[in-house]
Amino acid sequence: MDKAVLRAVRKRAVEQARPKTLWERYARVLTAGVGVAAIAFGGLLLPRVWSRQNASEPPETGSTVSEEGTASAEDAQDVLVPVRFVLPATGAREVTVAGEFNDWNPSETPLLDEDGDGVFHTTLSLSRGAYAYMFVVDGERWVTDPFADGYRDDGFGNRNAVLRIP
Repeated sequence: MDKAVLRAVRKRAVEQARPKTLWERYARVLTAGVGVAAIAFGGLLLPRVWSRQNASEPPETGSTVSEEGTASAEDAQDVLVPVRFVLPATGAREVTVAGEFNDWNPSETPLLDEDGDGVFHTTLSLSRGAYAYMFVVDGERWVTDPFADGYRDDGFGNRNAVLRIP
């Protein structure tokens, strides 16, 4: 088995064995295996990501309050949650993630291996919902996240990993 995969599995086992900190008790952690993790803090609504061109404008919160002072369920769907995608791919030159969140574009969302250890990662801000996705290694090999919590048949004889953000 690949050393990077073994390190990732060992790290996850150690993290699961240790007692939860105060932060972890009050933060809501969503995982889709070691490959993907999404974190939303308590009941706070995370600010939307806005481009640097619009940096002078304040960010939208993704939730609006009606005159009666209540937020709708539709508003909750607009909240963006940071999601971290990780793939151990020792020897790979390039890794991207393609899925329903980027119209399956294999070149739109690159993962980085900044320290050269063969573990590629990126963080995206996604709305609540379920998303099928796959990793693309070196521009040609489509790889299912081996640590995803859920999978779905892709209709081409493979299976897509599924990320669910409640």
